[in-house]
Amino acid sequence: MKRGDFVAIMILFVLIIFVVSCRKQKNIVILTDEEIPIITAAATVTSTATVMTTHIDADDPNIQYYGRWDFSDAKNPRADWAPSYVKTKFTGPFIGVRLQDPNNNFWFRVNGGEYKMLTGTAAAEYGLAGGLGAGPHTVEFIRRSECGFGITTFKGFLLDQGNSLIDPGPRPLRKMEFIGDSIGTGFGNEGNGGNTRWNENAYMAFGSQLARAFNAEENVMAKSGYGILRYGGETKPWGTPRMMDMYQSCL
Repeated sequence: MKRGDFVAIMILFVLIIFVVSCRKQKNIVILTDEEIPIITAAATVTSTATVMTTHIDADDPNIQYYGRWDFSDAKNPRADWAPSYVKTKFTGPFIGVRLQDPNNNFWFRVNGGEYKMLTGTAAAEYGLAGGLGAGPHTVEFIRRSECGFGITTFKGFLLDQGNSLIDPGPRPLRKMEFIGDSIGTGFGNEGNGGNTRWNENAYMAFGSQLARAFNAEENVMAKSGYGILRYGGETKPWGTPRMMDMYQSCL
């Protein structure tokens, strides 16, 4: 078999796997703006079992981080590239998140259920789920809007007093990295034109989905309009910024 034929077959195989995985993807619901379940900020975050909650710092060893994060302040890690997300397991009937980011939208799900939307506001604490039973439970919290909307500072979780995070299990063995522009970051992929933090979902862009189809951990370096050599439709002389100028940037 010629090398060119082998490469073509492998590309076709990857595309087939990608299409099949998209059709079989479970627990992912694409909703219109009117149908999206929104978790909005409350004046206070209350648990379902007790009045008191326990703050779990972001440097807890049972929190797994995915994507590109700045850990220069371990208790307040920051992210700008998307998707960036965290996973963990916890005990107790309640889970909340501590967050500083009024500009981005997030997805979360508990115990492998449907993804729900959280809209970042000026609030510092958000309740995610209650009435869950003793557990253990799983939670995933995902930044879905691309870089450019603002930096996300993750400050940890909230649990009912007396409960804790526990080991979420092993990470995927495989790793995949994707470098791209708007199609890599999910530009407007849940809308009918243009992009906002409401209709853009990097977690459902092709790279992130392809990584999940192969049970791999993804790292997506993508921003709308940013090519390897030029920005958008600019002509020579090419200027900046370009992806080759941004690749080393954590934020």
